[in-house]
Amino acid sequence: MKLREIGMLAIPNSRSTCYLQRLIENDYLPSFVIILQASQQMLTPGQRLEDLEGAFVQSLIENSIDYSIVSTININSSEVVENLKKRHEKFFIYSGPGGAILKKEILNIGKKFLHIHPGRLPAFRGSTTIYYQILAESQCGVSAIILDEKIDTGPIIASENYPLPQNIDLDYEYDPMIRADLLIKVIDQFVKRGEFSVKHQSQEAGETYYIMHPLLRHIVKMRLEK
Repeated sequence: MKLREIGMLAIPNSRSTCYLQRLIENDYLPSFVIILQASQQMLTPGQRLEDLEGAFVQSLIENSIDYSIVSTININSSEVVENLKKRHEKFFIYSGPGGAILKKEILNIGKKFLHIHPGRLPAFRGSTTIYYQILAESQCGVSAIILDEKIDTGPIIASENYPLPQNIDLDYEYDPMIRADLLIKVIDQFVKRGEFSVKHQSQEAGETYYIMHPLLRHIVKMRLEK
């Protein structure tokens, strides 16, 4: 089924591809997809060379999903804002460049951006939070939120904890997989109710984490291997 009120704003990477595959498997086709792509085929954080080979676009073509390509990876650029203004969709599944923060110019155009965050909120805000939650709790968390101007402080739609990965790459396989799992659950909710049920976060609760040092990330991966 076509999700008339829901589009997607994405860069081609493992997360976006996983989202799209799971949406298609569950017969939830985004109404429209806006693709952010560097003009010089440069890799953005979280991308691999295979992400630039066109598989994401090919899936859109094979499933008759309309799309446009914007030659920038700046989520707040005027080109992205103008493309969004032309669309009728109210919600956009956000799968943009890692670490980007949406500014007033894009947040004030009447669209809402659904983000699937790799950490249970409000306890684990910020970057590489899947690693921090593994260290602190020996489990992975995922939260679905509507983005606002701050870092992971928007209204929460759902949160869920997941077990540690077993014999699977954390960054490029397991992280996208559990995020996509929660995405499908909240889309199920939207289809049944016609809206997302949200709960506002306490702005004082929780912590904001920053990119974990590579050595600490290596320690986490070694722990997972054991």
